Amino acid sequence: MDRGTGAGQGMSGGSLPLRAYPGDLVELACEKCGRRGQYRKRTLVERSGPEIRLLDLLEEIAQCPRARNTYDACGAHFVGLV
Repeated sequence: MDRGTGAGQGMSGGSLPLRAYPGDLVELACEKCGRRGQYRKRTLVERSGPEIRLLDLLEEIAQCPRARNTYDACGAHFVGLV
């Protein structure tokens, strides 16, 4: 089964697109490094497009050296999303 980015799909590759993020503020945090930030969804859409996957956006914003570390992975996450 193809799980590509077809029109009308709510998820793309297992991650919601930015356009589906609830609310106007996107909040990120990392308990490992203490980093925390808020971004206006509108600004992120203008910069990265409405279809960017949230996981890709998280990696882009965090720019953490642990992002691809299997044993000590980055702890950045979207606050309030389950």
